[in-house]
Amino acid sequence: MNKHLLLLFLVSIVLLAGCNRNVKLGGKITFADNGEPLTVGTVGFTDGQFVARSSIDKEGLFQLSWLGEKDGIPKGEYKVFITGANRYEEGTVDEDGDGKFELIAFRMIHPKYEKWQTSGLSVKVDGSAKSFDFKVDRPEGKKPSVK
Repeated sequence: MNKHLLLLFLVSIVLLAGCNRNVKLGGKITFADNGEPLTVGTVGFTDGQFVARSSIDKEGLFQLSWLGEKDGIPKGEYKVFITGANRYEEGTVDEDGDGKFELIAFRMIHPKYEKWQTSGLSVKVDGSAKSFDFKVDRPEGKKPSVK
């Protein structure tokens, strides 16, 4: 009888653990003004304690990770933020007349997206959707890039 109870207990633990698996998900980030992908940066999902992150690729795609590569995230409600969305250009700084060479960073998205508290982006992860797409605004006064 004890063996049956132990087996039932172990099966219950396995089933309960399986019900709470991470949801593998990703998505795409594009600019609201013209639909072009955001091609650089990191997207983060947080519930205030836990943070899952993913790099954004050259097509604007991301695949979330928590503990390991592309392992997804637990079900729940998340605020979304984006960091490191900058492009760099060569430039010179002429503060003292020396013309020093420097890389100058230009923000590609509105700064509100850099903090989960101000981004205005949120999702409910319940397993029904495997992809979340976001549209972001450029910094105020910036025009779309022309390639």
